[in-house]
Amino acid sequence: MADSFSIAPVDKLSRSHFALLAGLALLPGVLSCVFLGRIHPDEIFQTLEPAFGRVHGYGVVAWEWVDGLRNWAIPLVFACILKLCALCGIDHPQAYRAAVQLPLYLLHLCMLVSVFRWMSRRIPISHAFAMTVLLALSATVVIYAGHPLSESISTAFIVLGFERLDRSATSKRQGLVAGLLLGFSIIARYASGVIVIGALAWLLFHRRWPVFKGCIIGLLTMASLLGILDFVTWGRPFHSLLRYIEYNVLSNASAEQFGREPAFFYVPLLILTLPLWAWFGIGVSAASGIRRRGHASSPRVGLPLLSAGLYLLSISITPHKEARFLYPVWILGMLAGAPALGMLIARIRLRAMPGFVYLLALTAGVASLPYEYDLHSDRLRAIVASTRGQDVRGLVVIGTNLWGTGGYFYIGKDVRLLAFTSPDDPALEQALNDPTVNRLVTNQVGDANLVSHDFAKVRVVGRYTIYVR
Repeated sequence: MADSFSIAPVDKLSRSHFALLAGLALLPGVLSCVFLGRIHPDEIFQTLEPAFGRVHGYGVVAWEWVDGLRNWAIPLVFACILKLCALCGIDHPQAYRAAVQLPLYLLHLCMLVSVFRWMSRRIPISHAFAMTVLLALSATVVIYAGHPLSESISTAFIVLGFERLDRSATSKRQGLVAGLLLGFSIIARYASGVIVIGALAWLLFHRRWPVFKGCIIGLLTMASLLGILDFVTWGRPFHSLLRYIEYNVLSNASAEQFGREPAFFYVPLLILTLPLWAWFGIGVSAASGIRRRGHASSPRVGLPLLSAGLYLLSISITPHKEARFLYPVWILGMLAGAPALGMLIARIRLRAMPGFVYLLALTAGVASLPYEYDLHSDRLRAIVASTRGQDVRGLVVIGTNLWGTGGYFYIGKDVRLLAFTSPDDPALEQALNDPTVNRLVTNQVGDANLVSHDFAKVRVVGRYTIYVR
């Protein structure tokens, strides 16, 4: 039965499959733009807020942008879009957030196409598409892919680069394109360099010399562009990279500022959040030593699994840990396990059984929510709703600090912005007496004090209430 399997050519993608993938790729972005929310403050204050400040001349400046710990590559892309929105008179935060989503959507679509091509070289086309759907609809992808986090952006470029490296051709041009893609994954997130090192080791081990040389050229090209960008924006070549290494690698500054976790921190988290079907597929692959069909030199330990393992080791020995750092492991783990599972299901003779198995796998994938699943959507939507109108002079947010407000990106106006984690903060009374403050968003119950300061309740958005003076 295995001999009758139809393996799709790498560069062929039917119109129907592409249309379905284009629809699937819309889901994360639509959810993030309609309901707003954020996974981590970094997606706002390391990407959206710097871009907004670049265009409008005001905004919240995070310490990384004072110290030069970040490069301007991604924020400048978003700044161009926001500038175009400003020229077109688009000033509603939800509208220009949707505009910013366009490159994220195209990147996610390209990633899904690459996943499909990866699968179609190993298993029948129908099952390759089914496994791509499983990956696209897993909870982690649906949640993360719609947000401008460096993890999600970098991981998409990693998948694009890996798909290039996986092709049967062994030309320098193939490696060059892969190197450019992997180079941008590092620019998007410096920690992804460990994954790229794993890819280079994989190429060396299998003696794919032309591809390796081309990949090195591509990486050096992107490194040169980064050096030029940092020189123009920070006044020193590779300033952001050097400061990143100094802060995160050569010192304990990151752990001292943001906390530290034990080395095994990611183990239970990974067990709970990587979909069961991915674990099963990895197990089947390891047990059977499944190889890519028609490619005898393909390794038993595949490129995604090797790179994910090296990366997981690196973030495990790093003192400061966060759940979002696992996103590349989630994607590469699913990419590694999917072909073996698809092959196993393809060999099931009963026609109804494969569909049933895929349905169970999809349910398990959707149910495996990431550890940090509270996106604080109602808070951001309340902030957007409270600051519409021409008479807004100042906004107070109660229930979070400044980094939980969404910055000026989700206000869209140069007004005073104050945030208090508790209504008992002594500085809150002074803020309420300030005549420039005439909007308030809070998650607290009770409004007697606010009424005494002439605030009136006008709207409730989830856990947050909007007051206007």
